[in-house]
Amino acid sequence: MAKKYYITTAIDYVNGAPHIGHAAEKVQADALARWRRLRGDEVFFLTGTDENTMKLIKAADKERLEPQELADKYAGQFRAMSDGLDVSYDRFIRTSDKRAHHPGAQRVWQLLDKNGYIYKGKYEGLYCLECEQFYTEKEVVDGKCPEHGILLEKRSEENYLFKLSAFTDQIRDLIVSGKLQIAPETRKNEILSFLDEGLKDVSFSRPADKLTMGVPVPGDDSQRMYVWCDALTNYITGVGYGTDETEFKKWWPADLHVIGKGILRFHAAIWPAMLLGAGIEVPRGVFVHSYFTLEGKKISKSKGNVIAPSDLTDRHGVDAIRYYLLRALPYVEDGDYSERHFKEIYDAELANDLGNLASRVLTLIEKKCSGKVPAGKADPKLKEHVGQAHHEVANLLDAPKFAEALERLNGIVSLANRFIEEHKVYQQEGDDLNDSLYTLAQVLGHLALLYGPFIPKAASELQSRLELKPDGWDMESLLEWEKVSPNTRVTKGDPLFPKQPSD
Repeated sequence: MAKKYYITTAIDYVNGAPHIGHAAEKVQADALARWRRLRGDEVFFLTGTDENTMKLIKAADKERLEPQELADKYAGQFRAMSDGLDVSYDRFIRTSDKRAHHPGAQRVWQLLDKNGYIYKGKYEGLYCLECEQFYTEKEVVDGKCPEHGILLEKRSEENYLFKLSAFTDQIRDLIVSGKLQIAPETRKNEILSFLDEGLKDVSFSRPADKLTMGVPVPGDDSQRMYVWCDALTNYITGVGYGTDETEFKKWWPADLHVIGKGILRFHAAIWPAMLLGAGIEVPRGVFVHSYFTLEGKKISKSKGNVIAPSDLTDRHGVDAIRYYLLRALPYVEDGDYSERHFKEIYDAELANDLGNLASRVLTLIEKKCSGKVPAGKADPKLKEHVGQAHHEVANLLDAPKFAEALERLNGIVSLANRFIEEHKVYQQEGDDLNDSLYTLAQVLGHLALLYGPFIPKAASELQSRLELKPDGWDMESLLEWEKVSPNTRVTKGDPLFPKQPSD
């Protein structure tokens, strides 16, 4: 029986165009969604945009547009980015959607209010417009935001507050017990350390004359919901909360939120507290990814230090950029994008290793076996390594450790290329040749499936050349050795990853 798997990304601010940091997060979540589908799970994958923000109001004023016009402009760009990267989302949610999002956000507010967790009061603090967040004096250095490095504004407003302070112990217990899993371990320790200081109540609304675009506070038209009760609720409104109870019950709780390290506190403290206060089940896991820098410098829309994902895919191809974003971003530390590093990885791992293996094996079958996979006996060592790789890749993606999972698959590619050289397959004849090419065809079949979550276009092409059907797999059938039946006619085709021209 298929298991349900609900995965989300963070929703992105629409005050500017997307950059490779946004692209990396979407590709990470997509790889996990595709992996779960490959192993037979029923998957729902949500992504989208966060549109009811002060940043949008400020950016719209600067561009002399109405806030909704600017939201439409950049939401379209974020959706196009995901489409251009082959991100297989099931729904793209926009928090400006008054029919699909607003009712659920207002219901959460009403439940929190009914349960005594919302009150009106004066809130003072140091505010970062980029983060849409207040900071304490202890968290800032020289009056600057620890995330964006910009000077903070001192603000004092009367609005509604959420009793976040009531949930410190419950959230700690959820995380320590593993009911709410935070990965990597360093981020889990970070949020537990934050909880040790005790949670403070947070501002939950803004005056409607300042936040002119947003979800009205139920019963008070003079206020609009602040980012927490609005933006975070997208994870439940995106699967029907407030509009389709059957759909919501099917998918919630989320199995994994994929987010950046700068919004850990929102997702591991404020979000579960909101759900607890409203009587809604908390999510099961949060994966906190690191960031990309660009040629050694921090990516910043405000500073113009960005590179458009579409520029990269136009120049290098979708699969090549997906591969790099997954391979070059470490599990904990930040990664750095550079053209030099991209070319090194592309040439070594895609063109010279995987692409070369596919070309060699299919060419040998074409030349020596009239294009048909021969019957033969499997090489026991290669067969064993492939079986081990399945289990190891599954464990690594459960972490999820994308670079390490790809490294493990690359190890199978290297073994297969070495097998060709050590056995001089191109010189073999008779049963030895049949055994070797039968074995190599199966290895290619397994690789065509296992690389699918990472480089879907190339994997699909390789599946087609091997006459592999892309659907109907589960973990049990994935582990079966024979993927390409003897007598299957294969197609050599053009190189999967052609050499790229030097600059």
